[in-house]
Amino acid sequence: MIDFITLDQLGLVEAAMIFLVALSSLLSSYRLFKGPTVLDRLLSYSSLSAKIVIFLVLESIFNRRVAYLNLAFIYAILSFLGIAVVARFVEREEG
Repeated sequence: MIDFITLDQLGLVEAAMIFLVALSSLLSSYRLFKGPTVLDRLLSYSSLSAKIVIFLVLESIFNRRVAYLNLAFIYAILSFLGIAVVARFVEREEG
């Protein structure tokens, strides 16, 4: 017979996942502020934006709310557009 995850174990899994996303976000934030070049900072911002989207999706799954998924989708689109604009600007400045 299959053993299902109990509510206590699910809370532990949720806490572990949020901790890992927060830890990796902290490391990306360090690179964002200490990056030696603009491109390093842009890559770090992209990584941090992806982690924020992951966090919103996790919250949507654990809280069973669709609004967080919509917010994650909108944030991902706006983040992509922002990164594309900044990358285009950096490309013109360097070239």
